[in-house]
Parts: sequence; C-alpha cells; structure tokens
Amino acid sequence: TFTSCFNVKAAFDLIRRNFSNYLLVYLTGLAAGMVWFALYMVISFIPCLNYILIFVVGLPGMVWMMTAQSHALGQLLAIEAMDSASAVVTS
Repeated sequence: TFTSCFNVKAAFDLIRRNFSNYLLVYLTGLAAGMVWFALYMVISFIPCLNYILIFVVGLPGMVWMMTAQSHALGQLLAIEAMDSASAVVTS
C-alpha cells in the first residue's frame, strides 16, 4: 500500500538488524557505479565517436548498475524473509 512507503521505522529496523548485509548492498552499488564511471571515462577520450558510444554504452551501463544493486537488495530481503520465517517456526 501507499502508506507502507512511509514506514521509515521498519526500514531503519531492517538496516539495524542486517547492517553488514545492507552495507554490502551499498558497496555493491558503489562498485558497480565505479566500473560504469571508469568505462564512461575511457569512452569519453575517444574523439568523434564518444558521443555515440556514450549513448550506446551509457544507458545499458546504468541499467546494469541498477540491476546489480537491486539483485543485492533482493538477496538481503530474501535473507530477512528466511530469518523471520524461522523465527515464526521456532516460536
């Protein structure tokens, strides 16, 4: 629902419970961004073709960067779901 978007306490509780995993999600996004930026910088030095190559490589690179971070976040949420399901089973 729309109100769950503003449940800030639940988001901070997730980060507090899984701080190391959430840090890995952040670092994954940061590393993917650095790879994309390095490729972007190399392409920008190619004369005449850089505008075309930046468009051709830049957009898929941004999609790849978001996909990498989204996959890491999905793995975090899967771990959280397994932890909460095991807590329900044991109690």
